Amino acid sequence: MAPNQAAVSNAGKISQKGGFVKLAHSKDDTFYMGECKGSGAKNYLTSVDFIDPEAPVCRCSCPSRQFPCKHGLALMFEILEKKEFEEPWYGPYYYSVTPTEPWNYGLVDFNRNKANEHARVTIHTEKQSSVFPWNKENAPIEIRMKARLVPSWKLYNEMAGPQPYSFCSGGEGPETEITLIPYGCTTLRITEFPVVGASR
Repeated sequence: MAPNQAAVSNAGKISQKGGFVKLAHSKDDTFYMGECKGSGAKNYLTSVDFIDPEAPVCRCSCPSRQFPCKHGLALMFEILEKKEFEEPWYGPYYYSVTPTEPWNYGLVDFNRNKANEHARVTIHTEKQSSVFPWNKENAPIEIRMKARLVPSWKLYNEMAGPQPYSFCSGGEGPETEITLIPYGCTTLRITEFPVVGASR
């Protein structure tokens, strides 16, 4: 399941050098978590989900676009080496949030010099003073754009897979309007979209 040999090698180094400062697992051993030192100011939170033992799912807060990243592989090394894992520090259970509607859209190509004609921006002034703006209902700004589905862009390890190249020919179906809201107002989020051609 490793993306390449370099990732395996780097993962081994993280494990051997004590890269994890904290390890935890669920009581039924289907979920493992680790707090791993990285190059950023904050440690990375890494997890491996064994709900399906034949297809473990790695997740990590690091910015790597490899699936799984070296930290996820390193956590698997920690499991295989039977390192000591504590009971979960985030509580006795966790839950997953999954999409119920299409998410794999590409933005329809447009003239960058006329962005204001293609991006319809709505600012909700009454919501800007909200005590808690961090949900969909209280999002203080919305941007509406034309988009088309990209069927080849699919989930990978229960996450949005690697982003297709922009100007890909994979856009299908009619153009539809999607609404974008600030990152912090969402539970599931995509921060970058490929650009696709207009429907013909």
